[in-house]
Amino acid sequence: MQQFKEVLALFLGFGGWILAYVSLENRYWKESTQGGSVILTSGVYENLWMSCATDSMGVYDCWNFPSLFDLPGLCTMIAVSWYAANITRQFFDQLYEGTKYEIGQGLYIGWSSALLALCAGSCLLRACKQNSSDKKSAYPYQTASRGHVLSTVATSQSAPGNYGRCAYV
Repeated sequence: MQQFKEVLALFLGFGGWILAYVSLENRYWKESTQGGSVILTSGVYENLWMSCATDSMGVYDCWNFPSLFDLPGLCTMIAVSWYAANITRQFFDQLYEGTKYEIGQGLYIGWSSALLALCAGSCLLRACKQNSSDKKSAYPYQTASRGHVLSTVATSQSAPGNYGRCAYV
């Protein structure tokens, strides 16, 4: 059962890393909303590293943001949720005059990757906990013996290859 948990943790963790990579590379973390618009002439979409604009002909232009993020596991969940909260807050803010955005597919992939990474971590913790509790063995206590020397060398001098302590210099 323990090996099953470890293998499950390995696959979940691997899947979480792959989805985190896909989420971080995805450009659609937020997309400009199409609500209330009859004619679609342009769209804007962003992620943590770039902002892109596209027109109805399919031509797009992107601007990169400098960033130093590396977002595994719980950090992915925090970053993706924070980004989604900002999008939602601006979307429902009646006084916000900028472009309104909707949550994009990159955030859903990010949540999935974080969930897989957290499940992998919990499986691994359970496997380690089970492993440590099953193999608890008490070591026998031996009192210190003064003046007695314990030797692993055989005391018999008759067998070839067994040398006494005096033979080594």
